Amino acid sequence: MKSQLRIFCIFVLLLVFSACSSIPEMGDNSSGSGVLIGMLTSKLGVNTEQAIGGAAALLGSAKKNLSADDFSSVTESLPEIKSLLGKTTKDGRGIASKLGLSSAENDQAGAKEENNNLTKQFSKLGLGSDMVDKFIPIVLDYAKSSGGNNAMNLLKGALQ
Repeated sequence: MKSQLRIFCIFVLLLVFSACSSIPEMGDNSSGSGVLIGMLTSKLGVNTEQAIGGAAALLGSAKKNLSADDFSSVTESLPEIKSLLGKTTKDGRGIASKLGLSSAENDQAGAKEENNNLTKQFSKLGLGSDMVDKFIPIVLDYAKSSGGNNAMNLLKGALQ
């Protein structure tokens, strides 16, 4: 009798685990949110789309200022970041596309121009220019806690 109960309990646990593993993660285009997005929405009072867009804008800026190897190192240590750039908005457009993160004109921007681009990108999300400076420390805290000092330092250098 006890062995049947154990088998039943194991079966139930497997069912629960199976159900939990099918919950959407940040890498898909669902409305689910990850750790970074949760931090941004709770600490700054922005909505999920604004959090995703703002984080994607910062990451797009960092990507332009890092070597391909360094950016790859960041995305490998912070998988949520890789998925952010592929998220879509409510209208089905990609966040990166909506913010102009993939245009050749942005790739040639200097540091001052990049700050203006971030301000414009945040504006498209309904966020003031002051929000750029509020997003950065949260993104860096997330990078440090999830990816370690190397990921945080790479992002910090790229966002200055």
